[in-house]
Amino acid sequence: MGIGLGIFLLVVGGILGFAVDADAVGGVDLNVVGFVCLAAGALALLLGIVQSTQRQHRTDRVEYVDERRPRDYPPPRP
Repeated sequence: MGIGLGIFLLVVGGILGFAVDADAVGGVDLNVVGFVCLAAGALALLLGIVQSTQRQHRTDRVEYVDERRPRDYPPPRP
């Protein structure tokens, strides 16, 4: 989710920061909102990549061998 969210915020931030020519809508400067979204997207993308690489390095593969005898196998005689 971190990588996808980061890319989404980068796209929205780029559109709001560079493509929208509105000074203020309802008292909110859309260019500033765009640059904040760009910063948040870059941070989310970076953290998503770091988490992804940590998950890959922590993966252990363990093979279990069941050495029990089947139930119908007769027990050894004393």
